[in-house]
Amino acid sequence: MKLTIELDREVDGRWIAEVPELNGLLYGNSKQDAIQRAQSVAQETVLDRIAYGELPLGRRMPHSSLPHDLLALG
Repeated sequence: MKLTIELDREVDGRWIAEVPELNGLLYGNSKQDAIQRAQSVAQETVLDRIAYGELPLGRRMPHSSLPHDLLALG
């Protein structure tokens, strides 16, 4: 699964990071802060959906490698 982060900046200086595939919208005080928040929420959301059977895995992977294998954020 490939996820993307779209970035924009508000007139008040805050950064918005959107993960369209997950309908996620996060704010951060800096560009990096917004990206980190989006990555964290995306990882939690994907792992949650896998845990509840909403996203199937083609093969089983160790839990610690799931976010890196499932998320290609940029």
